[in-house]
Formats: sequence, structure tokens, C-alpha cells
Amino acid sequence: VNYIHLQNLKNNKFNFCFKKARAYKNAEIKWFDLFTGSDFCISKTECELEKQGSSNKALGVFIGTNQQQYDINNSTKHLEHDTTSSIKIKNIVDDNAKALYNGLIRIEKEASNSNGYQKADILTLKETAEAYAIPKLEIENHDVKCSHGTTMGEIDKSHLFYLMSRGLSEEEARKMIVSGFIEPIVKEIPIEEIKEMVEEFV
Repeated sequence: VNYIHLQNLKNNKFNFCFKKARAYKNAEIKWFDLFTGSDFCISKTECELEKQGSSNKALGVFIGTNQQQYDINNSTKHLEHDTTSSIKIKNIVDDNAKALYNGLIRIEKEASNSNGYQKADILTLKETAEAYAIPKLEIENHDVKCSHGTTMGEIDKSHLFYLMSRGLSEEEARKMIVSGFIEPIVKEIPIEEIKEMVEEFV
């Protein structure tokens, strides 16, 4: 199952979205979220890997501007052996926007030989923007592979200078850097028409 959620509501809206799935034997669930709208948004995605061979991949791009606030929650629970999960999130915050990411991968006692990975990357475009990432692992079985990480940074001034020295304006250079930042997520969208729409949208 491929579940694609594009949210670009007007900025005077509140948005609450809750998604949950259970994956049985050899089932694969792939989520993709692109959020750029609403004043305030809570996004919660949960997946339970119930049977052997099931897998979950959650991909997300959240872009906050002006006074927008995002509360992003993503969790996967490995309930059975030989299950796989991957969570990859990209947050971009500008102006006075705020973003909070909470991620969880839980591996139960029966879930031996499972593999879990999560990564949250944050790009801040102004000093007034705020973003926080809290990835968590809960592991009850030692025969697993599981890791998490997070990065946070601003646009590299040397990269900006290089692009501008090649004839791009500062705005064009910033757009190119932002597009490159989210490209690893966008290229994993399984439907070409949606991928093109997302690239144009961003």
C-alpha cells in the first residue's frame, strides 16, 4: 500500500491528521507526507508490524513559514520477527515557524532479526525559526539492527556563494539548496505524476 498525503491548506486553518496501519505477513506499507499549509498542524502516523516479513517506510517533508507550527509524530512497532521499518523526515522552517518531531521505533521481545531505522533532518532558513527532533528507540530483543539520528543546520554560506558566483540570484540559489535538501525523499515517491506535482509544488 502506498499512502500519499499532500496538505497545503490556507494559513487560517487548523489541521489534525491521524493515520494507523497494521501490516501482516509480507505486507509492505509506504507513507509519504508533504505538508506546507495550515497555521497549526498535528500529524500522527502509527504502524504495527504484526507478522513475519512485514515492512513499513514513512517519508515526510514538512515546510513551515510565517507563524506556522507543526507537531509531527511517527511510530512503528515491531511485534513479530523478521520485520523492517524506516522513517525519514525532512523539516524546513523559515520566518517564525516552529516544528517538533517525535519518532519512535519499538521492537518487542518476539521481534528477533528485525531492522529499524529513523532519521530526522532539519533545515532552518532564519534564526527566528525553531525546530526540535526527538527520535527514540525501545528495544526488547538484542538480535536486531536498529539506529536513529538527527541533523540540524542552516544553509551553508559557501554553497550559497558558489551558486551565486555561477549567475544565480540569492533567491534562486536558496530554492536550489532547499530542493536538493528534500530530493532524497521526493525521489522515493512511487508514482511519477505525483513526484512531478510535488517538485512543482515545492
